[in-house]
Amino acid sequence: MQRRRELRASQTPEQQAAEVRLNSQRRQDVRGVMKPDEQALERERNSHGRHELRASQTVEQQILDRELNTHGCQALGAAMTPEEEALDRQRNTCS
Repeated sequence: MQRRRELRASQTPEQQAAEVRLNSQRRQDVRGVMKPDEQALERERNSHGRHELRASQTVEQQILDRELNTHGCQALGAAMTPEEEALDRQRNTCS
């Protein structure tokens, strides 16, 4: 986790946005070949892992993670074309 923070801090907003897009595409590709029950299991695992992670973090670490996530989302939004933004909004409202 610390290594990821250091990497993000050394990247430009454009590099962060490109990394976020690449990771998002990889997740979509993996989900595309998963069966619905496998997708449900993956969501459950991810949720459980996040809860365990938060439970092990100090309040300061949780705040820092939220700030990093917000910054990453803002960087991604700034680097998106209007078409990508529209598709992202549609995907987020339909899921």
